Amino acid sequence: MPGTVLRTRFLAALLTAGAILALGAAALAPRAAAAPAAIVSYSSTPDARVDAYARPGNVIVVTMDMRLRDPARVLSWRRKGAIVLAYVNALDHPDRSLGPLETRLYGGAFPSRWLYPGGRSNWPGTTLLDMRDTAPRATYRGFTGTWAQYVTRFVKTQVIGDGRLFSGVFLDVWGDRVWSLGIGGRGTSWDRGVTRASKAMREALGPSAYMVANNTPSPASARYLNGRMFESFEARGSGWNQLTGGGETPGLLQTMRWKWHGPRLMILWRNEASPSSDTKRMLNDAARRASRTGRDIAVGSSDHHRGIPAPFAVR
Repeated sequence: MPGTVLRTRFLAALLTAGAILALGAAALAPRAAAAPAAIVSYSSTPDARVDAYARPGNVIVVTMDMRLRDPARVLSWRRKGAIVLAYVNALDHPDRSLGPLETRLYGGAFPSRWLYPGGRSNWPGTTLLDMRDTAPRATYRGFTGTWAQYVTRFVKTQVIGDGRLFSGVFLDVWGDRVWSLGIGGRGTSWDRGVTRASKAMREALGPSAYMVANNTPSPASARYLNGRMFESFEARGSGWNQLTGGGETPGLLQTMRWKWHGPRLMILWRNEASPSSDTKRMLNDAARRASRTGRDIAVGSSDHHRGIPAPFAVR
């Protein structure tokens, strides 16, 4: 009987010690890394809250005109470790006042031959530009060639330059089709044109520049891009801008298996200034589930103007 009591007490002590050691190990174990944070600002003077995103691995997207308007601020973001992307829209010719660098891209005697036939508009106040591989050539600002060739040269010489300011480009509407107009699709002239332009831009910018598309590129062009933005990402269900889904509307899990140019960089995004805690958790959980490195999917939101939330990647 006394031996039984001693053994019972000894086992209890062992269990207690084991529990303490387990708790200590759990406390010392590294916690799952949070996804990097991302912010997009189309303002000519980004809100001061954008500066909070200047941390290693975070993504800041601003207009290409920031290169001329406030290069010191862009450089400070880079020095703090942020990936800073210049917003470039090579698909929509704007009918509005232009910034100083935009004027060099779209302004003046812009060739009508570079516009998509029929005056189609993908977004109010814009006219669709022609990215097909059969697009005509024209002369503009001393350059003769297609629109895709011109914008590629422009991005290299006017936007990225020596690479000290912008880490790369955020290519809006850059995909295998223009969804709103039913133009393009896998293997079409539009897809081939965007793929050809992606290859040319990669060759011009070199292997270290980031090229992120805000659309659904095809696997053919993905090899030249670092990744894409999933705008208004929703993790539930399947299909467009979601975690699962296949075919020509691939979800995040499928898209991460494509042969992107490394390092991959996806952005899971919500077009809202004050996302709920559930939305923040959803974005981070989706990033953790699909990530290959822990740093290749950034999450964020804003209303694109002054609605800039604090970085909400959580651990």
